[in-house]
Amino acid sequence: MKLVSFCLFFIGAFYSFSQSSYQFEQPLPPAQSNLKSLPTFLFGTYQSPNLSINYEINANGIFTVSNNFMSLSRAAIRESSKYEVREGYLFGLNDIDSVPCVLQGEFYHFALRHKDQLVGDSSKNILRKLDNDSYVLNFFENGAFTPALLTFKDKKLIIQYFSYEDNTKVFESITNQRTVNTSSLSEIYLNPNAEEFKKLSQRDYLGKQVIYSKTL
Repeated sequence: MKLVSFCLFFIGAFYSFSQSSYQFEQPLPPAQSNLKSLPTFLFGTYQSPNLSINYEINANGIFTVSNNFMSLSRAAIRESSKYEVREGYLFGLNDIDSVPCVLQGEFYHFALRHKDQLVGDSSKNILRKLDNDSYVLNFFENGAFTPALLTFKDKKLIIQYFSYEDNTKVFESITNQRTVNTSSLSEIYLNPNAEEFKKLSQRDYLGKQVIYSKTL
């Protein structure tokens, strides 16, 4: 009897720890055309005081811009023919520009600007229009998509990433689904039609708002 109870407990525990992961087979919203960029009046840089990543929008698409903080020792610079420090700037990191640097102890500290294209010719992500103020950025990964909502309002960019509760039932209304089971995870690929997508409630599959302000 104890063995049976233990087995039932183990099976129940296994299923309680198994989870479902959702992705979309096709970009959202369905039947909308793909965009390479946004209207010119939205061009600019959007920043958040609490985050180190900014968004830049221009004719070439949408980019994230961040700073990678690094350091080089005084000895490494002194012994290298590649690097040189002059008047607070470090030369030699690339063939075009120098970067500001600060000496603390035996190390020069500096930041390298990194720019990554989210939408445009070099990206597999897909941007589609939702309404006059909102767009869906579909992140491509392993042959499927996860959506993020971009809303522009009062010179602000409001981003909400794909998020849902464990054991959610919000996607049950989507008829076309494909499930791939692994030992501990069910990967569910959704393919809603236009009407099914309209009926989805955004609050059920989008996370909290992250707000960026447009700089002058």
